[in-house]
Amino acid sequence: MIRFCKHIIFACCVFCLSCNILSAQSQQNAIDLLNRAANAYEQSQGITAAFKIRTFDSSKSLQTEIEGSIAMQGSRFYLEVPDEMKAWFDGRDLWTLIINAQEVNLSTPSPEELLMLNPVNIFSLYKQGYQSRLLGDKQSGKQSLSGIELKVLEASAEISRIVIYVDKNKLHPAEIVIYQRDGNHAIINIYQYQTNQNHPNSRFLFPQKDYPMVEVIDLR
Repeated sequence: MIRFCKHIIFACCVFCLSCNILSAQSQQNAIDLLNRAANAYEQSQGITAAFKIRTFDSSKSLQTEIEGSIAMQGSRFYLEVPDEMKAWFDGRDLWTLIINAQEVNLSTPSPEELLMLNPVNIFSLYKQGYQSRLLGDKQSGKQSLSGIELKVLEASAEISRIVIYVDKNKLHPAEIVIYQRDGNHAIINIYQYQTNQNHPNSRFLFPQKDYPMVEVIDLR
């Protein structure tokens, strides 16, 4: 369960990454698209979205499939996977509620994790070993998507590359594919994307009063 939840949190981090999208790119066409997507998110005034995550092993066999929702504003987020977990990130601290265990882990993400979570640090992330290129377009239902590949240059990194597909009209992330060096990969589909949500600050803080019987384990 812990490993499963870590995968969910990582997927959420990548989702944050894609929403605050990247501007330190090497290819001009990619820069133009990513800058426009970044501006669209900055002007969104908070978003909510639903997502589906499917993980596959090296033989491309489906391993897990989950659905959930996320609320975001800047680098902060509230994530919920029904009957599994909830997570609150206020820009500094992360509360992760494992529902079956009835406990909350409170942690402060490491600098490496913050590179994925904090839009201020995203520019540093792309100066530290990612190479990008613009991929071709594809159609997904009624959506026209443009793809961007982010290749990890460090050979020892667990992730080999990330592909982000951006809705060409609405300029929000619609699909994210995370490839690991061991051959496993995850596909994240993002839908029901709503802007202008103006989330209150309390949305991103663990509501202790709503969980009086839950133990909070401070790992900071």
